[in-house]
Amino acid sequence: MKTNLNHILILSTLSASLYATNGDNLIGLGAKSRAMGGTGTAHYNGSESATSNPALIVQGKGTHITFGGTYFSPDVEVKTAGTQGGSNDLTATSDAKHNVIPFITFTTNLDNGFTVGGSMFGSAYTVCVQTYCF
Repeated sequence: MKTNLNHILILSTLSASLYATNGDNLIGLGAKSRAMGGTGTAHYNGSESATSNPALIVQGKGTHITFGGTYFSPDVEVKTAGTQGGSNDLTATSDAKHNVIPFITFTTNLDNGFTVGGSMFGSAYTVCVQTYCF
């Protein structure tokens, strides 16, 4: 039982390094949040806050609409060793060279003191390398 637990602990610590990318929105959405190192979760940045921390949209005055995109160019290469004989070795590179990840956000104050808003954004959590997705 103890051996199985040790194996599980070792595998769980190694599994975090197997992701192809960590996505795009972890460092913030929009120019203001990215310029401040991703502080959009704690700092109000207009309607863009509807994406990272919706509670912040009450700080806005009036109606705000923001749209934009993030240029994403992954540099991914995979090399695997197959069996001991080396017959199943694989080397592949990403076909995704130039991508734009769009977003649009909207917030408005209502007459009764409430604020409503929403956002839509793409993500880059998967990188496909030829026929293999990670």
